[in-house]
Amino acid sequence: MEPDEDNHELKICDEHPGYLNWTTDPKTGRMVSLPFAKDQIPLEAERRVREFLQECMPHLAQRPFSFARICWCADTPDRAFLITPHPEWKSLVLGVGGSGHGFMHMPIIGGYIADAMEGKLEDMMRRTWRWRPETAVGRDWKDTQGRFGGGNVVMDFQDVKEDEWTTIPSNSKL
Repeated sequence: MEPDEDNHELKICDEHPGYLNWTTDPKTGRMVSLPFAKDQIPLEAERRVREFLQECMPHLAQRPFSFARICWCADTPDRAFLITPHPEWKSLVLGVGGSGHGFMHMPIIGGYIADAMEGKLEDMMRRTWRWRPETAVGRDWKDTQGRFGGGNVVMDFQDVKEDEWTTIPSNSKL
């Protein structure tokens, strides 16, 4: 990501097929992956970021991080955006599913989301970005969906032990 010139910071991402956080929903008994609040990243993610920096910006590879956070991206099963009214809550319009490439569309995606909110989205876009639960039927949650990095596997936070997280002070500036 572009540098923050005011704070002299650079955002670096540990790009890989992602993490899941599997837990059982007590109401349904189904397995679901839920986000959680943690102001750190797994040590393995820090190692991968530092390896990346060593390759492309070696002068930054051993610099201390000012903060570290989990990026909760939303990958849709077909890696396409979901820009549509929610099927149950009609006043809720979803604009999600960046699937690792959404940042490239930042200059224009807001206009499409606004069009969806106003019911003005072009028919082709409306069909493409519609609510499509059928794409998740029988989904293999370990499928990398063409994403790579991090050993080319989808990882589970349940496999990260408590002492395997970074220890960057939580009072770090954002």
